[in-house]
Amino acid sequence: MATLYVGPGGNDTNNGLSWANRRLTLNGIEDKPVVAGDTVYVGPGAYRETLTVDVAGSSGSPITYIGDATGEHTDGVGGVVRITGSNNDQSAVRANCINMPNARSFRTFRGFQFDGNSGHHINLQPSSSNLIVEDCVFLPCTTGSSACVNLMGTGTGHIIRRCFLMNPGPGILATHTSTVNDTGMLWENCVAIIGGVAYAFRSERVGGITVKNCTVLAGEAGMRVNIALAAGQTMQVYNCVITGCNQALVATTLGTTPALAKKKHGSAHGIVVYRLSARGSSCRACKKHHRSFVFATHALAAANRAHPGCNCPITTQLLAKKKVRRLLPAGVGVVDLRKVEVKRRA
Repeated sequence: MATLYVGPGGNDTNNGLSWANRRLTLNGIEDKPVVAGDTVYVGPGAYRETLTVDVAGSSGSPITYIGDATGEHTDGVGGVVRITGSNNDQSAVRANCINMPNARSFRTFRGFQFDGNSGHHINLQPSSSNLIVEDCVFLPCTTGSSACVNLMGTGTGHIIRRCFLMNPGPGILATHTSTVNDTGMLWENCVAIIGGVAYAFRSERVGGITVKNCTVLAGEAGMRVNIALAAGQTMQVYNCVITGCNQALVATTLGTTPALAKKKHGSAHGIVVYRLSARGSSCRACKKHHRSFVFATHALAAANRAHPGCNCPITTQLLAKKKVRRLLPAGVGVVDLRKVEVKRRA
């Protein structure tokens, strides 16, 4: 176990064992290589590189990178410790700030600011476990579909805490191609400001996630199970404030049969469908969209908005079962009424 140092004015030929002998780049210290139990103090400054994580720590001996914003362990002055995907603070030239290939478990990152990249800020690939991200700031990437923290695969034990996440895409995304159970992930004490039609905290087939003590301001949804979990699996939310979004909590499986619903008065049944709102402050494109499209699920309506960045409300409409089954037969989730009318007249 060693304490290592990185910062401006260093040199990647130095041994990195003191601030006076610091290395210059994050990859320079990673390639030393670091080993299980090492702690790396990173001095204030801008690191214009993608840190590629080369090795894993071990249980009880993680490899920890600390952004030394106070300067206590590095330059004595302090400042922002920034990993950026831009070389000029105007355009992104790198996809990720930190890229973690397979089997890079037991890694901790604390006290960094991430910005300027085009993909996920932290991109964790399958089979890595026990990533801890603490006290970090994530500023917007340039791609709306990219997450601040992208947790792919079967990994367990990931902890994201005390982070500020501002992004046009998801804040934290846990995803895999098949169901993953009992991951024991904890996302806590975070503030997420998420724009567009994205979701602050999102799971796709990954169960065993706990979200607590978070504050969320999101365009579309605060917490979302986007693709069904295995039976008995959960994404549990405790003591969170969720505001400014269309839905606070939502669990949806795309393409499901529209739900049966009773009319407010009387015993007749109809089927709930979804459309973009044509009322109030809705934009002109959404009002035109409202006249043309009907969706089987809220998720399909959100995924097929009138234009990028649209945040107009999605409304429900109760239609007769016979009419809906004509418009949306089994397996059909979206109908363009203009085409239906053309066929009818033909």
